[in-house]
Amino acid sequence: MAFKDGDVVRVEYGALSSASRGPHAQPSDGRVWCPGSGKATILHTAATLDIADLPLPPGQYTLYVEPSQDEWILIISKRVGQRASYYPEGWDVARITMNKRELPTAVPALKFSLQPDGPKGGSLKLVFGKTEAWVDFHEMPRGSGMEDAS
Repeated sequence: MAFKDGDVVRVEYGALSSASRGPHAQPSDGRVWCPGSGKATILHTAATLDIADLPLPPGQYTLYVEPSQDEWILIISKRVGQRASYYPEGWDVARITMNKRELPTAVPALKFSLQPDGPKGGSLKLVFGKTEAWVDFHEMPRGSGMEDAS
């Protein structure tokens, strides 16, 4: 694996259990949700990533999800530093349909993971409750014209 979890790409998020309560602790159809608690979930990338044919320059981004019964949309925002309960409209860099499947049993706590696939690619996975959702990405070659976003 060319990237190591936390080397080129990493996700920083606050602990959240499937038993957490409150209007922003659980995903709900049609409402933008930040998976995590406290500070909003941050994606750090040291390389330009291609996610669903969309280039994402190096930098920091906040991750949100807009869930529905049929699909989950990953929202990548260029605004960082806000609380998980706040979604800053108008700062979206990308909205990407996630692959999604229902798990046979619920997991007790939110988990993000980076799963390698080939020398410079992988999947960003999110597991919460009985849902596993992910997007595939690969590292774009240096000199692809994308500059640092931060």
